[in-house]
Amino acid sequence: MDIKLNYFSVATMYIGVIMGAIYQTATSTYYGFSITINNTPMKKTILSIGGIVAFIAGLTDFKKIVAILYPTQGYIGCIILILVAVNFIKIIINKLKKFNCG
Repeated sequence: MDIKLNYFSVATMYIGVIMGAIYQTATSTYYGFSITINNTPMKKTILSIGGIVAFIAGLTDFKKIVAILYPTQGYIGCIILILVAVNFIKIIINKLKKFNCG
């Protein structure tokens, strides 16, 4: 039995996998967003507005989002790395002070 996969069927499978991955990511992100909101009377409104904003953001050009978010996350990551290093140095200095005084 000879099975031949043409370009169309491979492309269709690939599209299905990519769409599934996008759906899974969006669903898990929205779920994470929904459990962070306390049970208040405004929860449904907040979730609805969040869903609408996410849908509208999903319609924007992916290149524009990447061009904005990747550098921003890089800068934030550098700031966090510097803050962690400063905190680590402070902890080491405090331990050395305690060691020398005690």
